[in-house]
Amino acid sequence: MNKMILVLVALFVVGFSGLVFAGEFDKNPDHYPSIGISLGYTGFDGDLTATDSGFSTSQNIASEATDLTIDARIPVSESWTILGGISFIGAEDTATETASLLGAKVEAGGFSIRIGARYYFNK
Repeated sequence: MNKMILVLVALFVVGFSGLVFAGEFDKNPDHYPSIGISLGYTGFDGDLTATDSGFSTSQNIASEATDLTIDARIPVSESWTILGGISFIGAEDTATETASLLGAKVEAGGFSIRIGARYYFNK
């Protein structure tokens, strides 16, 4: 977790120190460093089929995940922008109880880190 915080701090420091050079990259659509924030939701619904001694039964499984993402874009030349972000994720999986299968509920959380670069084909 400490490494993740260090990476984020480094990204933001580098990004905001780039403000000194803001506007220097006129052909890069990302003229200035920027920070974004977004919320996301993903939902899945499906069936689990359990088979025991030739007898099969189905159970409904539902999964939901939400995330909060913070990202940054930092132009480094006329054609290149570096980007990075972190997402904080919460998930819940639910299996409905049936006559022969137990129900269950799982709650979990975590994070995801992304880094990358964008190349602009400009003249």
